[in-house]
Amino acid sequence: MKIFVMLETFLPQITPSGNLISHLLPLINKNFKVEIICQTNNQNTEDIVNNIKVRRFRKNVRITDKLLSKIRRLPMHYNEEMNLFLIETINNSEEKIILLPITSREILLATCLKEQFPSKIILVPFLLEEIHNFFKLKDIRNLHSRIENFCDEIFILPKLENYFTNRNVIQLEHPMIIDNISTSIKTKKKIVYIGGLDKVNRNPQKILDFIKKMDKYNKDVFFNFYGYGSVDYLLKKVQSETSNFTYHGSVEYSKALEILRDSSLIITIGNKNTNLVPSKLFDCISTGNPIVHFYQDNNDPYLTYLKEYPYHLNVPMNNIDYDKVVEFINNNFMNRSNFDFIEKKYFEYTPEKVYSDMHEVIMKYEEK
Repeated sequence: MKIFVMLETFLPQITPSGNLISHLLPLINKNFKVEIICQTNNQNTEDIVNNIKVRRFRKNVRITDKLLSKIRRLPMHYNEEMNLFLIETINNSEEKIILLPITSREILLATCLKEQFPSKIILVPFLLEEIHNFFKLKDIRNLHSRIENFCDEIFILPKLENYFTNRNVIQLEHPMIIDNISTSIKTKKKIVYIGGLDKVNRNPQKILDFIKKMDKYNKDVFFNFYGYGSVDYLLKKVQSETSNFTYHGSVEYSKALEILRDSSLIITIGNKNTNLVPSKLFDCISTGNPIVHFYQDNNDPYLTYLKEYPYHLNVPMNNIDYDKVVEFINNNFMNRSNFDFIEKKYFEYTPEKVYSDMHEVIMKYEEK
């Protein structure tokens, strides 16, 4: 059978959905014919990423949506060209097609296709979070209902266990723990942060103040930030005022994995919204490098995930203990966990484990 993995954007862009599925794809591709279908801001294109075909369809550009987004929630639309391509593919296929959508608009499209071709499609979405609340409320309710009514199975992350009442709900973990451990010996205190930053949900101001203090008293520690968001001006300002901080902007996902691997120590920052679990944490754990995690809420899910991780320090964002953080850096920057230990502690988060569970479910429908 053929599987179409459907999501809003895919590599080389760094997105939670693309990052989460990327390590699963080689395993899925061993047993099925896999294609990625996603959207792009440019013209329709086809390319190959990690030996898998990726079809990119130009996003629907709606001027009204851009205006509405400033004052109220948006209506939910799916990509018309993606829809037409899939309809043609389904009509021409002699066997069932598996749709594995991940993001909201693509899940909406998949449910519409399932409604139209109920006997020709196996629909198994993988939800990473609740449906975004920037859509109209009636669209959110409608999509939630459609997911329960039209999906054959629903793969979800554990945090969504109470989001659906459908009996065909299967919990899967983030399939992101891989062996990304360097064999080089650490000699410098090179600290890295990679990810999104913004004023509201993940504001780095207090961490930047901490870094500026480090520049005065601990000049052998160097910070490198890579990311995207609405606070570039803050990062550039700190870079101009210090000698220990460099802001590099965004990088492709494969490059981000290299940077994390080659660091001495990694910074992670929890969200103010504790319902969000950034997949980047599992990329960090995969390196075995020490982690300093800054959290904003005692219910931050990172705190639970890091319990099994040997080299970590949890730091409340509103009360950063300067001496404690410096001591952790000095005592741990040369440390590194081995992958055997990480794989044992985080086996449920490996692509192999998640794919095994997913494959078992899908095969039930191939046998019918």
